Amino acid sequence: MIKIEELSYQYPDGTRALDAVNLTLSGQSALGIIGANGAGKSTLLSHFNGYYLPQQGHMIVDGLEVSAANREVLRKKVGLVFQHPDDQLFMPRVVDDVMFGPLNLNEAHEALAGRTEELMRFLEIWHLRDRPPFHLSAGEKRFVALAAVLVMRPQVLVMDEPTSDLDPRNRRKLIALINQWQGTKIIASHHLDFVWETCAEVAVLHAGRIVAQGKTQEILSDRELLEQNHLELPLRLQK
Repeated sequence: MIKIEELSYQYPDGTRALDAVNLTLSGQSALGIIGANGAGKSTLLSHFNGYYLPQQGHMIVDGLEVSAANREVLRKKVGLVFQHPDDQLFMPRVVDDVMFGPLNLNEAHEALAGRTEELMRFLEIWHLRDRPPFHLSAGEKRFVALAAVLVMRPQVLVMDEPTSDLDPRNRRKLIALINQWQGTKIIASHHLDFVWETCAEVAVLHAGRIVAQGKTQEILSDRELLEQNHLELPLRLQK
């Protein structure tokens, strides 16, 4: 479903964030992308829905080249939850933010309203519907941002550091949600125990390159590999 070949990206200041990345992912997969700060995780994730476009190489998502011409279609297929919810939330009320995407695709308001309420109740944020997003806690904002993506019914869910603002209870709730969601999941996270519980495969990103990819338990149990890439074993494996 997703194929990346020799993908490279350099920022205007000369920083080479991605350097010939190659990655293949089948449908219904759950891939964790791990790496130290500055490894290129957020830059890679921002390519999946065309937020950034490849400068070199290619990315194919469900048969579509990631390009300016395909951005609109890609953003219906790929839902990207940003690392910082404040980059995603901007409407006067929470419910307006959640409904913003489908309404701008001219979806009928009546049908959307019912789906929005069902989703927000499932995520336990319906009681926040009339609150201004900027008055919410960081954890509440994170679930509102997730709802704004899930309401679009994407085929691919891309999440950047989804647990950074969550308390233990909400982290468990998010794990359960991700594990039951049907579709392709790509998750970048420093929280390796979270990756262990939600992803079947892991790719290690270092200095903009994929240096290892394999089954989650094999990669996350490899102390030498992790330490070489400025990472540590998940807490569950530390003695």
